[in-house]
Amino acid sequence: MARTLDRRTGQLAVVLALAALAALAALAALAALAALAAPAAAAAVWWQHTYPADGALATRIAASAGLLGALAYATVLLLVLRTPLGRLLSAVLEPLGRMALTNYVSATLAVLAATPLLGLKDSACWGTAMLLAAAILTVQARPQPLVVVPIQLRPWSGACAA
Repeated sequence: MARTLDRRTGQLAVVLALAALAALAALAALAALAALAAPAAAAAVWWQHTYPADGALATRIAASAGLLGALAYATVLLLVLRTPLGRLLSAVLEPLGRMALTNYVSATLAVLAATPLLGLKDSACWGTAMLLAAAILTVQARPQPLVVVPIQLRPWSGACAA
């Protein structure tokens, strides 16, 4: 019996060490992916802006730039969430995620209402559009803690019971 417990303790130590190494390897792989994706996204965006808009590869270059940008954004965000700044960022992003559909619909309505007022229809005023997006996001992020409350989920039969 004593030999079995000793061996299991050793096995547990080996498994925990392997799990720690796997976590470090995953973090290193994520960092490497971010290190590759960010410059690739920057190069693709540069290529997109220098390539003629009516060129044969314009849509493929734009799609590649978008995908590489999303990959860079996601990997950098995942790395930042592992830092002390990640707690603050999570406190803002988690309520926004819980109300994603509501935020999407309300932002769409706000953009539709503001477009004629700001003269954004058929324009290339990206600065104005980004300021509008920042304003909408700021407004949406403010009341989230007031609206989103923890809801205890229970089985349907328990919810219907009197």
